[in-house]
Amino acid sequence: MVYAVDIASTTSGGNKFFVELAAEAAKTYKVALIAGKTTPKARRLLAGVDLYDGGIYGDCELPHTCPLKAAKFLIYATKVLTPIKFPLLHTNAHLPNLLAYLYPRRTIATIHHLEPASLHPLARLIQILELKAPKLALHAPHKIAPNAVVIPPILRHTPPQIQHTPRQRGLVVMIGRLEPRKNYHLALVAFKIAKTLRPDLKLVIIGDGPQRQVLHRTIKRLGLQDVEIKPHATEEEKHQLLAQAEAFLHLGHPEGFSLALFEAATLGAPVITHPQVPAATLLKTPNILTVELHPTSIAKALLRPPPPAKPLKKPAEFAHIYLALYHKLSEKLK
Repeated sequence: MVYAVDIASTTSGGNKFFVELAAEAAKTYKVALIAGKTTPKARRLLAGVDLYDGGIYGDCELPHTCPLKAAKFLIYATKVLTPIKFPLLHTNAHLPNLLAYLYPRRTIATIHHLEPASLHPLARLIQILELKAPKLALHAPHKIAPNAVVIPPILRHTPPQIQHTPRQRGLVVMIGRLEPRKNYHLALVAFKIAKTLRPDLKLVIIGDGPQRQVLHRTIKRLGLQDVEIKPHATEEEKHQLLAQAEAFLHLGHPEGFSLALFEAATLGAPVITHPQVPAATLLKTPNILTVELHPTSIAKALLRPPPPAKPLKKPAEFAHIYLALYHKLSEKLK
């Protein structure tokens, strides 16, 4: 089988998952992966995979900011696929999913989330083409299209080993790339409102991205003294903060499954999010509270977060679900 991804990396949730999935599948199947760029860490994970790297994206970190390079990658992927005999093609992200038009009876397309129309002028058109593309199966975090295969985009989850310290009253944690769709500006406004009634509140944002400086200016403009942005944090630091937090706040929209929310919920952290986040509706645990994406609703939740839950003790395995899906589809094509 063949995987196609624009940028094979371990720095974003969706791409990291896809790289790990290809490496896992290579233990059972003969696997090739086509990429427009591969990071060194991803290359190490893909040691058992036949890697075709077009070296197209260079310094470009986000494909939608390099539309000409994205078009070159589609052409490159088509050229590589032409001589390869493969029963299944698993594509990832928006433009690679358009390959389903060339191989409609062999393609599994993955959509982690739908991009906002404001992202770039062609976003809505690509989204329509992506959803309407004829394909064998669509893997999505929730049923956004007919015949979607709903599987959490995670292979396995091992509960982290952390020091169980008391929760810090007032500590609110957010985790995610600093980009517009994560709605950090909305969180800061809600935090400002909640602080008037709860002066003990403190917000820690773990993440980096194009909006870091903009958010620093917003924090200064709102006069917020108890907000910290941590661009870099180890997994241990992140898990420890989640274990201590009075609330984990997640407002991304549009959003995929949300692995950060999954980790927070399984650590027992009280979670405040909105109903359109798939992890929130699929997990259905009492420590998750869903609110409207409005400053007042979010502020009310910050004043009275949901109760914590017991942390997950046993590892959870999901890889076998994907391998079973591949086997089922392969049998169907015979």
